[in-house]
Amino acid sequence: MSATPNATAIHLRSAFISDVHLGTKGCRADLLQEFLETVEVETLVLIGDIVDLRSMSRSFFWPQEHINVLRAILGKAKRGTRVIYIPGNHDDVFRELAGSVFGNLEIHREYVHETADGRRLLVVHGRFAHRDRGSAGTDRDDCRRYALEFTLERGTRQFLTNLAPRAQEMTG
Repeated sequence: MSATPNATAIHLRSAFISDVHLGTKGCRADLLQEFLETVEVETLVLIGDIVDLRSMSRSFFWPQEHINVLRAILGKAKRGTRVIYIPGNHDDVFRELAGSVFGNLEIHREYVHETADGRRLLVVHGRFAHRDRGSAGTDRDDCRRYALEFTLERGTRQFLTNLAPRAQEMTG
């Protein structure tokens, strides 16, 4: 991992990552690491279950690749990326820290993201969407509910090959 921003990186306003499950043997930390090294992003939104504390309480698994992913995320925060962390059901102990800010790392139960064209999107982890907010259709601030998730199983390479050029065009 480079200590300085990648000059050939794809520049994005925002990236959304969900359900990584660091701490499990099935986690594809290598793909996430590759993604993080390939993009420079203004806001990185981590939507639940980034670290699978539930699984780790049963069987501890924490290889160097998982440490590298956390270092990459914290490195981006150190270099100015705003990191929004929304805990999920496998890392829900962090929900107690909602409202906390640690430099460029913020912890929230939900987050309202504003798109480049001014639309407001409510970002929550799916497991808590109805429990904390009541039934569907009661979203305050007239936000639309969107499921924003980067699925690691489909692979970073597919994202970079198919979507990144279009994302770069849209963000200028």
